[in-house]
Amino acid sequence: MTVTSTALLDVCDVDVRLGRGRHARRILRDVTVSVRPGEIVGLIGETGSGKTTLARTILGLTAPERGRIVIADHETSALSPRRRREFRRGGTVQFVFQDPLRSMDPDRTVAQSVAEGLQASAEYGRISRGEIDRMVDDALRLVGLDVSLRDHRPAEISGGQRQRVAIARAVVCRPRLLICDEPVSALDASNRNKILRLLADLRDELGLAILVIAHDLSSLAGIADRVLVLYRGEIVEDGPIAEVFRRPRHPYTGLLLASAPTTGERPLDPVRLRVVRDDVTRDADACVFAARCAFATDACTTRPRDVEIRPGWRVACHHTDTWWDAAVG
Repeated sequence: MTVTSTALLDVCDVDVRLGRGRHARRILRDVTVSVRPGEIVGLIGETGSGKTTLARTILGLTAPERGRIVIADHETSALSPRRRREFRRGGTVQFVFQDPLRSMDPDRTVAQSVAEGLQASAEYGRISRGEIDRMVDDALRLVGLDVSLRDHRPAEISGGQRQRVAIARAVVCRPRLLICDEPVSALDASNRNKILRLLADLRDELGLAILVIAHDLSSLAGIADRVLVLYRGEIVEDGPIAEVFRRPRHPYTGLLLASAPTTGERPLDPVRLRVVRDDVTRDADACVFAARCAFATDACTTRPRDVEIRPGWRVACHHTDTWWDAAVG
């Protein structure tokens, strides 16, 4: 699949706070993300890093405090809540939930679940009942399911089949952008690989732009073109996935890779990487990772600039070129 040069999704310098008054917490800070048509981008980070908040912000379910979100030339962040809902109903962006069993109505059949995204349009007379049935069957075939499952309920099919139904429900509207929130975390290894391959096939066949949220780096290695590394609400590394896996430029990316040593050419010692420091300030002006970084210095008391080390590869670290040698020893 050819990746175009013009972004379908542009998230520019987005800040998000949740809560009110003195209880408000900044969840995302200066986040910039782009996804182009035909591109699969992985978004990784540990629990609580802000991945799901970023997805909700892109979908228009959470309003940013600052920054711009542009999807298919529509600045959705500037729309009123009502207009954002209308944009979502248009089907340009679709979402695949982490746990399909919890996201689907247990009393609805497979066909009814897949048709949910189309029924709003049917109510306005734009799509006939017969056309909905045809589109549902086409979507089931597209994700590798037999149409004989259309009358089954979620509890009557396997976990891998349920995830395919969730994906069919998303692509039945023929979206341009698909956001998948840890789509394989609830599956066994065999089904995990099949679902990831399905996403890559859908990208190739439909020209989708896909943002895949994950905490397992190895699951992205075979399908993603780029990887975004999110830590405590900030993007610390954004680069081509094969090269990032071969030689990460941020210590936090290295720490994630150390949990899956087979993804890199040189072994990383997690003991050398996983250090909690008490001698580095934790205030807002410091590097967001400094208090956990084994390689932090006095320079890390100031927030690093987001530096482009080469076209298409950006890193926010004061020690981009030096920490690696110390880590691999």
